[in-house]
Amino acid sequence: CVPCREELPTVNVLQGVLGGEGFTFVPLSVDRAGAKLVGQYYAENHINNLPLYMDEDMDVSRALLVNGIPYTILVDRKGREIARILGDRNWATPEVTALIQQIIHQEG
Repeated sequence: CVPCREELPTVNVLQGVLGGEGFTFVPLSVDRAGAKLVGQYYAENHINNLPLYMDEDMDVSRALLVNGIPYTILVDRKGREIARILGDRNWATPEVTALIQQIIHQEG
């Protein structure tokens, strides 16, 4: 989807800044065209900090009660959901980075 394509580069930036033991962004594509098309998008847009995971049959999305895309679920270190966000966001802003850092430190 267009919002997903606009959001993913900002997710890549955030993962590059904060990614590691205390933080991981797990992108899950529901694109029915498959991993090859998503991989092509990754290459063309220099998405190099994120793995590529597919949910073509929507099994994971249904299990997590995802009701739209893009959809973000924040999960703490104990596997507890702490937030849900429907719609695209710019994850590369200083404000978002500071907020995620605050969450990481509270959970740490």
